[in-house]
Amino acid sequence: MFKYVRKFTINPLFFFCLAWIVLTDSTITLLCVLTSVFLHECGHIFVYSLAHIVIDKIHLQPFGVRITVKNEAFILPHIQLLCSMAGPLINLVCAAVCFLLAKNTGMSQWVAMFYVTNIFLGIFNLLPIMPLDGSRILGAIVSVFFGEYTAQIVCAWVSLIVGLCVLVFGIYVLIDSKINLSLCILAGYILICLAVKIYNLLKKRTPNVKS
Repeated sequence: MFKYVRKFTINPLFFFCLAWIVLTDSTITLLCVLTSVFLHECGHIFVYSLAHIVIDKIHLQPFGVRITVKNEAFILPHIQLLCSMAGPLINLVCAAVCFLLAKNTGMSQWVAMFYVTNIFLGIFNLLPIMPLDGSRILGAIVSVFFGEYTAQIVCAWVSLIVGLCVLVFGIYVLIDSKINLSLCILAGYILICLAVKIYNLLKKRTPNVKS
């Protein structure tokens, strides 16, 4: 499966996030998060490998993983849809397995944390916010009926609205807990990524004018 991956890189801030998890929670949470993220990305890579699509780079970012695919613009919408759904689906299946284990054997600390982590990753990644999987799913569906550029514009606006809602909720959690900054930081990071994406879209659409 990994023979289709050409390059693997890590953002230094990724290690800051790992340290943040350990300091604010526990090592068990860190291991559950890393395992859940690994399984999530394996879902994406598996679908790409089935479609014989070459992955140029897997880049570990502060909050997630960015997969850069060779000739992404030429990937058929149904392939993009299946690939985007694969990651969250893996997480939700893992959560379902944890639930069944807990029902039959009792909810241990490891099983409980792994369950919560996978539920969060699965549902959160289905939000229609760039660059999450939910936005890719929305884009693949819209592009079938209205074209690629319209799909990107729709995804950008939907991402902005939902991203701001997440930020507002993060501020509410911060005020209520007086200490939990995690959701605010995550929402801020997503909005920054979204701003860069919208800027690149506008730049791509605006013709260069020579003076």
